[in-house]
Amino acid sequence: MAACAYCGQRKGKRVCPALSGAICTVCCGTHRGSTIACPTDCVYFLPGETYQRERSGRDFVRARQPVLEALTREWGDRALVLLNLLDFTCYGYAANRPDVSDHELLAGLEHVRACLSPLTVTAAAPLASAQHLWGVVESWLKQEPRDRDCLRAVLDQVIAFGRESAGPELVGRHLVTGLAGMVEARAPQQAEALRNKTDNAPRIILPG
Repeated sequence: MAACAYCGQRKGKRVCPALSGAICTVCCGTHRGSTIACPTDCVYFLPGETYQRERSGRDFVRARQPVLEALTREWGDRALVLLNLLDFTCYGYAANRPDVSDHELLAGLEHVRACLSPLTVTAAAPLASAQHLWGVVESWLKQEPRDRDCLRAVLDQVIAFGRESAGPELVGRHLVTGLAGMVEARAPQQAEALRNKTDNAPRIILPG
């Protein structure tokens, strides 16, 4: 049996189309969809991704609880509305993009935060994530302009939490997977609607 094409140490027991070789179960489970760009038709990708999302979603909710409590103490229920807005907008962007990394999602959020700063002249959005997220936030603020200050505070907390969750290298999908698991558990109908949309246009969707 050939050695794992990823670590070169353990035996490769699964066929990995991304690596054009065999991969061990440990590397497949650990690096699937993050440092390995798995094709969506891989027989191990979707079942493994579903399990990982469910587990990561529960961890995500527990880890972010202090952020939730801090925001509601300072801003009340309005912060929860805006947090939901960001959660579902990020999920809507990543839902049908299995290669989206934590770095890309955080870069989009940081671009939105820069757009809301009164002292920053922001260049054109460099990433598709930035364009998508800003499209939704800009539309929201046209309807609710008084949310700008609260939204800045929510973004500061979300970005800080995201960077802590993703780790210093920002190469994986820990944040993306945890967010997806949380959204799909909390609001399965809205999550399904976002996964099934036929275009990439930004849109405002909140939990019912």
